[in-house]
Amino acid sequence: MVSIPYSKPANIYKEIPTLKVLAQEYMKSSWYKGLTKRVKDDYRKYIEILVSSPNANTDIDKISRRLARTFYEAVLEQSNTHDAAKFVGVWRRLYNFAIDQEYVSENPWNRMGIKKPGPRSVVWTSEQVKNVIDKALEMGYSDLARLVCLCYDSAQRPGDVYKLTRNNVKKDSSGYYLDFKQSKTGKHVQPTISPFTVQLLGINEEWFTWDLYLVSSNNLEPCERTISEKFRNVKKVLGYGDIHIRDLRRTAINEMSDASDDAIMSASGHVNRNQLNTYSLRSRDKARTAQNARKTTWLGGTNE
Repeated sequence: MVSIPYSKPANIYKEIPTLKVLAQEYMKSSWYKGLTKRVKDDYRKYIEILVSSPNANTDIDKISRRLARTFYEAVLEQSNTHDAAKFVGVWRRLYNFAIDQEYVSENPWNRMGIKKPGPRSVVWTSEQVKNVIDKALEMGYSDLARLVCLCYDSAQRPGDVYKLTRNNVKKDSSGYYLDFKQSKTGKHVQPTISPFTVQLLGINEEWFTWDLYLVSSNNLEPCERTISEKFRNVKKVLGYGDIHIRDLRRTAINEMSDASDDAIMSASGHVNRNQLNTYSLRSRDKARTAQNARKTTWLGGTNE
């Protein structure tokens, strides 16, 4: 007769971790290391909030659905629907990791019926953009000033702007423009840049002799986390609240509203307003037309 050995549940052999220890284990795991840099930074933000809370040393198997709901409602009361939903999403993933490690068998963060945040609609005022750039320069944060200026001027995502180097800056008979492929969409875009940006970056003919990140003031890759901290400092000094750098793309596109959809898409890289025309030609001329629709801003239009 074949004897089947008895196997105890795996968690009997493991000490149940606290929330803080679980977070530390997760951040050392392939679950975390496999994420993109932007998502890692996002997760780290919410994890740091929880591990610094009074509940950080609570064993993870002591978190019931009711307690998870209490955590969610506390975050919702102190912040907003978006942050509260992100908080739940991060901790749902952490508990899925805990289940994978056989620490627990159920996820108290699942099916909570939380409020789903609507699409973000915040836009900066032109004055806010200029004030942030000026204050960043005053505080010695030239990398932040360059990031804000480039995101606003070119209507591009921060993730793409961080990666831009001098090799991505081109010039034609009408002036300077950026030339690159968007990481999210894979679309090739050529947004023009204004005289203000040209001056801020110190662009000249000798400028193209070696490779340098546009946002950085040295030849090192810009650190998103450090620049985010600088941005929080500047916002605090200026008394600005709920504005994010990623809002600058939306802000710029809103300022282009007088241009045609096709011109706006050439500048922003959007496929459509409703995926408008997948095969629409994106050209520098169309992008320049959209940028010139913003002449009322302190950017002064494109560098014609």
